[in-house]
Order: sequence, then C-alpha cells, then structure tokens
Amino acid sequence: MKFTQIDKLCNLNCRNPLLMAMTMLLLCFSLGFGATLLKFNDDYRIYFSKDNIDLQGWENVLDTFSRSDPIILTVEEKNHADIFNPETLSQISALTERLWKVKYVTRVDSITNFQHVYTESGDVNGDIEVEDLFSKRVIDNENEIAKRVVVAKNEISIAKRMLSDDGKVTALHLQLMIPKKENAIADAAESVRKVKEEFEKEYPNLSIRLGGIVMLNAAFDEYARADMATLFPLMLLVFCIVIAVLLRSVYLTFCVIFSLFASVAATFGASGLLGIEFSPHSSIAPHIVFTIAIAMAVHIVLSYMKEYDRLKDSHKAMAVCMRENFVPLFLSAFTSVIGFLSMLSSEIPPFRDLGVMCAMGLMFSFINTMTLLPALLILKKGVKSSPIMESFSSFGRGLSHLMLRNEAKFIVILILTIGASVSCLTLISVDDHPIKLFEKGTVFRDDADFIDTNLAGTTDVQFALDSGTPQGILNPKYLAEVEKFKEYLLQQDRVTHVQVLTDTLKRVNRVLHEGNQEYFKLGNSAEENGQYLLFYETNLPFGQELNNEIDVDQSQIRLVAT
Repeated sequence: MKFTQIDKLCNLNCRNPLLMAMTMLLLCFSLGFGATLLKFNDDYRIYFSKDNIDLQGWENVLDTFSRSDPIILTVEEKNHADIFNPETLSQISALTERLWKVKYVTRVDSITNFQHVYTESGDVNGDIEVEDLFSKRVIDNENEIAKRVVVAKNEISIAKRMLSDDGKVTALHLQLMIPKKENAIADAAESVRKVKEEFEKEYPNLSIRLGGIVMLNAAFDEYARADMATLFPLMLLVFCIVIAVLLRSVYLTFCVIFSLFASVAATFGASGLLGIEFSPHSSIAPHIVFTIAIAMAVHIVLSYMKEYDRLKDSHKAMAVCMRENFVPLFLSAFTSVIGFLSMLSSEIPPFRDLGVMCAMGLMFSFINTMTLLPALLILKKGVKSSPIMESFSSFGRGLSHLMLRNEAKFIVILILTIGASVSCLTLISVDDHPIKLFEKGTVFRDDADFIDTNLAGTTDVQFALDSGTPQGILNPKYLAEVEKFKEYLLQQDRVTHVQVLTDTLKRVNRVLHEGNQEYFKLGNSAEENGQYLLFYETNLPFGQELNNEIDVDQSQIRLVAT
C-alpha cells in the first residue's frame, strides 16, 4: 500500500505520456515567461538590507552633502617621464575638460584645476586670488610651472591623492550622481571608458587607468554577465557531451536536456514573478540549479535503463524505477531545499535571493524528474543499456563487496581522512577585500593595483562630523577636534590620506600671512575662520563648490579617509 500514490503517478505517466509531457512543458515554459521580468542590479546598495546601519549611515552622508559616486583616472607618460612639462600638463588639462562629458558627472578634480590660493599682499583685508594650479597662463611659462610644482608636491590635499611620490603619476577624481535605475552604473562606466579610449588615441604618449567604486560595481556586473554568457553554455555543452557518451543515446540525452531546460525556465520565471533581481553573486544560481537537476535526471534515466534491460517492459520498468527512486530523491531534494532556504537568514539580500532561486530550482527539478522525464522516456518503446554504464555498475558492485569484506579498515580510513580534512580548516583565511575578488590579469584588478601602489588607493571611508549647531563648523573648538581626529586617522596603518576642509582653511590663513608656514593653522575665532571660508568660496569657479565638503547650514564637515 505504501507505493499506492507512486503507482498512481506512474500509471498517469504510462497511460498518457504525450499528454503528461505536453502539459508539463506548457506549464514550465509558460511560467518561464516571467524570466523576462528579471533585472540585473549592479548597484552596490543591493548588498545591504534597507535597515542596515552602515547603508543608512552612508545614505545620511550622501543626503547631507552632495551625492557622489567616485571614479578615479590615473595618467602617466608611457615612457615614465615626469608629468610636469607643458605638453603633458596641457593634455591633463584637456582631459579634465573632456571628463565633464561623462554621464552623470557632477565634479572633476585634477592637479591642473586644483584651486591654488595666493595673494600679492600680506594684508588680511587685501584681495585673495584663487585660480587653477596649472592654468593656461602657468602652463605657457616654464618658470611658473617650476614654482607650481613645488606647491603641488608640498600640498597636503594633492600629495598621494592626486600625485605620486615620484611625480610621474597623477590622478583625476570624478564625482558622479548615478540615478537608481537599471544599467545606470554600466552606462557611466561605458561613458568614461569611451573618453579614455578617445583620449589615448588622440594622445598616444599617455597611459590611462580607471578605478573607484563605480568601476568596481561595473566590473562585478560585467564579469558576472560574461560568466553567464560563456560558462553556462560551456557547462551545457560539456554536460551534453558527457551524457551522450555515457548513455550512448541521442534520444535519452534529449530527454535529460529538455527536462533540465524546463526546470531552469520554471525557476527563473518564478524568480521574475517574485520580483527577484539578479546580482553578480546570485547570478551563479543557473549553474547550481542545472547541476542539481542533471544529477536527478541522470539517476532516473540510469535506473530506468537498468530495469528495462531486466524486465523488457517499459511500463513495468518505470514502475520499479519510480518505486525505488521516489523517496530517496524526495528526501534529497527536501533536505537540500531546507539547506538553501537557510540562506534566508543571511544579512546580504543577494545571498537570500540565491537561496530562494536554488530552492525553487530543486523543487521544479524534482517535479519534472517525476513527471516530465518519465513521460518522455516512455514515449520511446525500448532503450538499450550503455556498455560504459555497465562497466561503472560492475565497478560499483566490486567496490561494495570489497567494503563489506573490510568494514573495519574502511571505517578507520574514513575517520582518518575526515580528521585530516577537518584539521586543514585552520588553513582557510577570510579576505573580504572587493578588489581581490578579481583575478590578477583582469583589467580592473591590474588598474586598481596600480592605483593602490602609486597613489593613496581606491578604498575610502567617509565621515560626517556634526558640530551640532548651524555655522558650528567655524567654531575653533570644533575645528580643533576635527584636526585631532584627522591626526588620529593618519596614525593608523592602513590610512594613506585624509581629505578635510581644515586643510583649506589653514592654506588660506598661510597665504594671508605672506606664505609664512607658522600660520598654517586654523583661526583663533569663528569670525576669523568664517572670513577665510568666505574668501575662498567667493573665488571658486563653477564645479568646484564646497557642497561636497560642508552641508547647507554649515553644521557638518565631510572627512574622507583613504
């Protein structure tokens, strides 16, 4: 009696195999149309829940100051010459202007348009001059270039961030305001790559590299799409060849592959209807579903071939096959579904999506393995055993007999093997650096390593330092605390550069005192600091405003530690 329900399912397959096959195919591929709703989300925010405290903190920083997603371009002479010559400086200046054409760009900072503060008078009431560090007037005069080189190499805001220690590599920093829409990051990355390619073609003496969080997210997106476009078809081809060789039957291979595609179509159709989005990490779901589905399908096919070879009757062979395999496959699928659904406890949404997709893939694979695949198998009146599979069966029987005769020895060997494997767990290390997820030799990894080697780096932490009151950032006590925090950060091993408004205020103070280094300090009163800030802001050109460093009511300062 315990096989009653299984026998009913088997009889349904045997009586109307064509109807069963057509029904299941129609259901799976109809559901598969939901896959057209699937979107590929390349926004880094997808890795955080909406209530994640780190994401909320980051969004607060973006809402307080100008919203920005960074891209870094490095420029060097291909012959590794010094960049401080009229020709190269003119090219960097031209590149700075060209980068304003990049999609979603809101600001471009480079060594040429860095705002140099100076005055011809030491009188605090005199006019303060703010101009591009390497303006056209300067570039046309080699003596002026030499003076500005000294400024560039000693300027805190430039050293390491925009200029390498040897003066042979410079960085241009783009800030973009990327909208939350599909393919926005990919569009931005493609836009800046187009400028890079055009510029390198126009000026073949320059070598340009790209980095920053926008390029990181674009790389995740591009490599994941490339893997889906190449690895999945390659895996499918390998499976088809291996199955065809093992089964020695075109029809049986067709049955297995058709069942697999039906399962995959249903899985990702359901994912699309549930509103699940693809991301670089959840994009491996098709490979997992395909692998599990093929294991189930091949198991049924081999069992059916074995029973048909023994009974010479397709209906009886299928009945025995389903009786022997239904419960084991169900338990295997059920426990695996529970395992994948445990990923719902993850703090990372793409991992939760991966768990749901794989769980649904297992469910659809089991259903098709018990309905669609048997119906397709029965449509063919007879099947022949494969000589290769008979050899595997003989090997399996021989191994089982050997194990039964030497139970104690095999148990000892198994325990020792497991023990040795477990002891090696201590050798596993965790490295969550996103750049190291890419293999050396890929364009993104090589560019990022170059930036990290020659400049401050591509990874930063941003802080919103709240004074608590409007215009509180001018308070000397508050600014002194900001300076202390900056010095603390610079003492940390991994911090290579800190950018903060206090350095600008100190530069203005020094300029107003005829460049005397003793006055490279903050003002003694809020009024004095306010005067420095006003002098500087009123002379800034378009695109160089301070809204990326201070908020609207001047109560907070943005600090960036690289």
